[in-house]
Amino acid sequence: QIANWYYEKIDHVKRSDIILTVSEASKRDLVELLGLAPKHVHVVENGHDRDVFNPSPIPDSVGRAVLEKYRLPRTFLFYFGGNDLWKNIRRLLASYLRLPPEMRSQYPLVLGGKPFVPVPTGQGDYAPVIKMSSYLVFEK
Repeated sequence: QIANWYYEKIDHVKRSDIILTVSEASKRDLVELLGLAPKHVHVVENGHDRDVFNPSPIPDSVGRAVLEKYRLPRTFLFYFGGNDLWKNIRRLLASYLRLPPEMRSQYPLVLGGKPFVPVPTGQGDYAPVIKMSSYLVFEK
């Protein structure tokens, strides 16, 4: 069922006159794996508002407040995005669980974005989620 969805999307891509993608790596994949002509694939990199999204330091008090609000340690790995099947959260969790326990303790994995459910149904093997369920915090 999922495979059919992907094959349908690939077919749409192959029939398109122009393809827009967000990176040179994606363009290479489209050209090499799908046999598309490079002249039909254009890269439009993700943009952002530099006034809003910037590496400017925040006051310590603000940082501490965020860490306290979400019960986070000072160091952690952060994924921000959707829980959609194509985001492959299952693989992210499985990979994280392969890290040595001391590394996981030092760098807990924090998931942010759309609401995450502990055990998605009908989406394959989510054993990693079950193994991690005692470590997860769900905020509303």
